[in-house]
Amino acid sequence: MIDPSRIEKIDAFIQRLKGSHGETRLRMAVEDGVSHVHFLDRNILDEANILMMADEIYDILCTARHPWLLIDFTNVDHLSSAAIGTLITISNRVRLYEGTLALCSIDRQIMEVFTITRLVKLFHIYETAEQAMAEMPRPEIGEHSGEAALYRETVSFKRMLPRSPLAERLEPVVKLFHQRVFGPNDDRPALARVAAAFRGVDAEVRSDAAIGADDRNRWARLFRLVLAKTDDGAE
Repeated sequence: MIDPSRIEKIDAFIQRLKGSHGETRLRMAVEDGVSHVHFLDRNILDEANILMMADEIYDILCTARHPWLLIDFTNVDHLSSAAIGTLITISNRVRLYEGTLALCSIDRQIMEVFTITRLVKLFHIYETAEQAMAEMPRPEIGEHSGEAALYRETVSFKRMLPRSPLAERLEPVVKLFHQRVFGPNDDRPALARVAAAFRGVDAEVRSDAAIGADDRNRWARLFRLVLAKTDDGAE
């Protein structure tokens, strides 16, 4: 669950990574541990805006070890198929980190699309924000489970790299993370040590010309999530 005392600290860190343009498509408030997200646009159709919204929501997930997210569709009149696909991707990401995602206040016509496409079975959907806050399930948290998801993403990222010094540089990080997640209780390295190992290769990942922009962005998001799981992650 979100630690409200850390949100400002991590948000400042995220802004340093993203830049200082300050543009946003969302409004977010934390209520009783739930990240309550509102869309600022009535029509969610433009692909560039959809990608920006997705990035903002991924950044919100960085403030939670196990995300508890409510997306509020109040005043949203139209939703493109690309936006629906993005919601599915966000749902998969929230489940990966064993969080909970709920939707509320969905327009009748949009709700018909959710029903026809059977997305009502994928999401927790409520008529109002008040009902969602009262009834949406809490994340089911297992020891080291969120870390296991991060480990799987780290391995997946490494496998996408060509044979290079960077891939070799990541090898001990992967091994250290594996020991943290799957090793015996009395031999698990501290998560801060794992984060320090990630910091050691971060600059190389972001500056390696052989890695495309999409993969660098994927690394940056993974790196932020790892740091967000440590008490000093935003420093």
